[in-house]
Amino acid sequence: MRTHRLIVVVIGSWIAMASSLAAADDTEKQEAVKKELKKFEGIWVMVSDERNGVEAPKEFVNKVRMTIKGDKFTFKQGDSTIEGTIVLDPSKKPRAYDASATENGTKISTVGIYEFDGDTLKVCYTPEGGERPKEFSTKGGTDDHPIMLGVYKREKTK
Repeated sequence: MRTHRLIVVVIGSWIAMASSLAAADDTEKQEAVKKELKKFEGIWVMVSDERNGVEAPKEFVNKVRMTIKGDKFTFKQGDSTIEGTIVLDPSKKPRAYDASATENGTKISTVGIYEFDGDTLKVCYTPEGGERPKEFSTKGGTDDHPIMLGVYKREKTK
């Protein structure tokens, strides 16, 4: 009987310890995400865009601006505007993100990876349902699940 109680107490202690470690781990992850989201904040100007190995025309690229504040983004290309949200996972290698938005009443979701190099942001992604890219390359994209690679420069504040 004593052995049974001891086992219950030990197991209970392990569960309590694991729960507190999980809560601490969640808090650390949330803080890491908040810190990472701060890096995204601002206005980003597209400098290049590629889809399945084909470069986008400069006329398209020159008209793209993306504004990010918190986990919200606004993507503008000429007269077209798309607004949505991003969810980051900076613990992944390479760092991962999911984005969702609505364009003309249609939900759009993508899965991708990202990296910063100073004031340059590189994102590589595919529509949800496709496999998240593992590298910053558009090789292997299909018509159903194209792989896109966008490079942005942070717009200097005036």
